[in-house]
Amino acid sequence: MNTKYPTRLDLLRVQQLLNFAHHVIDKGVEGDFIECGVWKGGMVTLLAKIIISRNQKRKIYALDSFHGLPPDLSNYDTWPEWKSGYFSDVCLVDVLHFWSDAGVLPVIEVMAGWFKDTLPKLISKQFALVHIDCDIYKSTMTCLECLYPLLSSGGIMVIDDYNLPQCEGVKWAVDQFFHNFPEKIFFGAYPSVYVIRSR
Repeated sequence: MNTKYPTRLDLLRVQQLLNFAHHVIDKGVEGDFIECGVWKGGMVTLLAKIIISRNQKRKIYALDSFHGLPPDLSNYDTWPEWKSGYFSDVCLVDVLHFWSDAGVLPVIEVMAGWFKDTLPKLISKQFALVHIDCDIYKSTMTCLECLYPLLSSGGIMVIDDYNLPQCEGVKWAVDQFFHNFPEKIFFGAYPSVYVIRSR
């Protein structure tokens, strides 16, 4: 994607998320949107613009440490490059300014911090679209455990990097979590997968 909307996602994954956003709106799926792992905020901006253009009474929750990866990497995260602070080339103040300049800040709820600390605060919320983009096992598992119960019927959960070799911790987390659930894991725009909540 170009620097107008900074994101590490390629065009196919961006378009997939935009299509899913329109889909849940068209189908009347209840709940807000959420992205875990926002980096510099490009994808949140695009989803927020859909909320605004479609006159939705929804918010998009933007969760990130804004300090890179956490210190508690697991044995599933075997890529040599992974280390605490990876992806720390981002500043929350700059991201907030970017959202403000883009005119989307009114529909964004920012939650800065580690997912294990921020996600439990959303226990009363409901989500129609969930995007998990956090690269490593524990962060992905935390997102799944906290957000799947909050996903509306017909809601869509997208997990990025599932098929990326250096992110094998993501695949481990997804496969372990959904092992006892009826939902099918669909292959989306590479390397993502997605799940549609059936009940």
